[in-house]
Amino acid sequence: MQKKINQFCSAAACAFLSALLFLAPAYSHKAQAAETAPDQNNADQKAQVEAIRKILAEHPDLVLNVLRDNSEMVLEIAQQGGTQRRIKMLYTQWEKDLATPRSFQIKGRPTLGNPDAPVTIVAYSDLTCTHCRQAETVLNQVLQNYPGKIFFVFKPFVFKERPLAREAALTLLAAFEQSQEKGWALYHLLFENQEKLLGEGEQYIDVATAQVGLDNKRLQQDKKSARLSRLLDEDFNEAKENGVEGTPNFFVNGRSIPGAFPEEVFVRAINQAMNDKR
Repeated sequence: MQKKINQFCSAAACAFLSALLFLAPAYSHKAQAAETAPDQNNADQKAQVEAIRKILAEHPDLVLNVLRDNSEMVLEIAQQGGTQRRIKMLYTQWEKDLATPRSFQIKGRPTLGNPDAPVTIVAYSDLTCTHCRQAETVLNQVLQNYPGKIFFVFKPFVFKERPLAREAALTLLAAFEQSQEKGWALYHLLFENQEKLLGEGEQYIDVATAQVGLDNKRLQQDKKSARLSRLLDEDFNEAKENGVEGTPNFFVNGRSIPGAFPEEVFVRAINQAMNDKR
């Protein structure tokens, strides 16, 4: 029944009707049986709508009760509807993105993969940002699904007013000065244990760097390097010039993905980017 409802109602209405059917088991059973029929027609849909209207007319008090008793489900479905609207707007925006010239400095930044790969993903991110952590999980899966096809560039985007974020970013850049392998190990460790990073601050950063086997004396020296601080500032200014307002923000061959979007969005951007090369 939910699939039928989704065809003619908004996200908020979907949330209410789903909850209503939950409270009307007899009708819900009938609707579910109808859903299994392979060739539903317009008359079936109209009958279902009329049945719902009848329930509402006979029990107007159900509206507030349903919304109150199923508030979490209402919020979840409304959020899903909002995400789908954002995705549609994003796909439209990509045409403008490709017409907007952007530049990305690569030298000295953490990179992964072949620079000659057909797709380049540039990430402006923050190790202390919860949305960045969600996006990083999705991105890891995407990178695994496209072996040899993606060149990944990580750029910390941190405000000077956020000292922990800046400290974590400088530590990560300093780790890459020692070893690519240990740098990426620290990258994953800090994201995977973000709660500890946020809760324990620099104390956890010290624990994490020791865990991946970094030379602490050299690490502390490199963190004080003017060059690494300059890299952070350059990437921050570059992000602003490229229209980045917050984290995370990804660019897939120029197509902007501003936020933690589901995997399907990255897949579509990557496939379009590879088609551009043909």
